[in-house]
Amino acid sequence: MLHSLFPKAHLRFLSMPLLGPIAEGFDDWLATNGYTRNSREYSVSKLPHVDADLRCRGVKMVADLTRSVLHDCWRALSKTCPGRAKAVRTLERYLAADSLIPSHPPATATSPASILIEEYGN
Repeated sequence: MLHSLFPKAHLRFLSMPLLGPIAEGFDDWLATNGYTRNSREYSVSKLPHVDADLRCRGVKMVADLTRSVLHDCWRALSKTCPGRAKAVRTLERYLAADSLIPSHPPATATSPASILIEEYGN
């Protein structure tokens, strides 16, 4: 579907070092989940910028992505480029739906009250 969305530039998205291998699946997921053609174009067009930002953060492969890395990327981009930050959130939802990252962050007891509740439960 990426070819029909960007007939002349689809290879540019497929050749991204980090997100290139999942770009086609990302676009298919967007279409399947009811995103309009314009919103799909917008989200996919921001992927090269997101790819560059994630590589600057030391991510070498999609398997290395975590929710915390994506959150840090989103937080940094939300201050300067809200459109790119939106693409990071959409990408995070796709990766979770496709089981490339855990769908929910692991529950950890961090507050004193939650630690006490866990100890009481045990």
